[in-house]
Amino acid sequence: MAVLPDELWQIVFYRATDNPARREWEQDGPLELQPFETFREDADRESANEALGMKACISVVCSRWRRLSSKFLFEDIRIRHGSFALARKLEERINPTSNITFGEYARRIIIPVDTSGVWHKTLEVNARRILAACQNTLILARRYESFRTRFPRSRNSRKTAIDDVQMPKLRRVDWNNSPAHHQRRDKHGLPTFVWEAPSLEILSVSDFMVESRRRSLFGMEFPWCPSGKVNALSPTSLTSIHTLRLDCWVDHDTLVEILGKENRLPSLRRIVINVSQGAAFSLFSRCIAIQGAQLQVVEIANREPIWIRSLWKDVLVSCPNIQSFDLDIAHFTVEKDSVPNGSLKEIKLFMRKEDFPNRNVHAPLSVNREAAIYNKLMSIIKDTALFPQLNRIELHGTGWTSVYKESLKDLEEAAEKRNLLLSLEPIDV
Repeated sequence: MAVLPDELWQIVFYRATDNPARREWEQDGPLELQPFETFREDADRESANEALGMKACISVVCSRWRRLSSKFLFEDIRIRHGSFALARKLEERINPTSNITFGEYARRIIIPVDTSGVWHKTLEVNARRILAACQNTLILARRYESFRTRFPRSRNSRKTAIDDVQMPKLRRVDWNNSPAHHQRRDKHGLPTFVWEAPSLEILSVSDFMVESRRRSLFGMEFPWCPSGKVNALSPTSLTSIHTLRLDCWVDHDTLVEILGKENRLPSLRRIVINVSQGAAFSLFSRCIAIQGAQLQVVEIANREPIWIRSLWKDVLVSCPNIQSFDLDIAHFTVEKDSVPNGSLKEIKLFMRKEDFPNRNVHAPLSVNREAAIYNKLMSIIKDTALFPQLNRIELHGTGWTSVYKESLKDLEEAAEKRNLLLSLEPIDV
């Protein structure tokens, strides 16, 4: 095995450390969120963690393996303890004659929500060094991780500001904008360098607390960009963002400032709303009222019980150029009629087996709901005047094959007669 050429070893290491996250930065063209990515994240995160374990094993075998796999070892970094050793390694040159450092191989960095200190604008000193060493980072995520509550770091840990960090190639930011503990603090938003990233394409903001399995109200109390920062933004800030995902309650006035003032998001083409309860309708209405004419993809992803009256009508009327409407099955049958739309080409529906709990116990209710979903889907397929450009319906999730084992064939036959592609994506998330 030792006689294998370096090129083959690198292929082996690439395949051994492969994971779904790598697809995000390897794809050609603009970065894209997968449909219903909110529900894929746990599975993808587990796969990425397995890849990290494999990288650790490769790195300790021998210096040759470590050298040949260096491009993959540091592509996906987790900042967990502000490691001095990691910061020093990332600042190190790959060999004495090269100007390339290991940090230049980094493509994604994940920072856990800090449980101490000035959470909104500082990091541990070595964590800042890590960010500064990784100038080619494309994806930055700030996530709530449970180990930080089990092993909180001291409030006296040395901290340093991060607002002036430079990440010029940043293309995607997934930011949990809540402090780790439920305590009232002053209002602050995302670090300034996020807003000033010239190539930012995807911005996701959340306040989801993993430990409590519920959403907080931090989006209302801690807006992700206070009006003071909005007014200070340069004319070129945010102009490359094509996807905005709101996975939290947000300050509505701030949202209007971002979306409406001087058309700050001229490239916005897709919006994903994952907000629970009644706030969803108000937030959703403001978004499409301001940006509807330029939106091509609208995704309503929240899974909590909510009824948005006239959902289909509002989307199709306010978004005349919409091409794809993606929604959870909970929002599919909320109204009987839909208005015609001449631009809609795709409908994506997500359903899990868990969406029909206790089917044997509550058979009448379950059967009625199944029938309502089936009837509406069949009517959309058959009514060519409703969406004349419709050419694809994607059914995502395990619920379709488990609940509609027999009727799926009827749907497929109806779709075939219309020359419409009906595809199944039975992901188990």
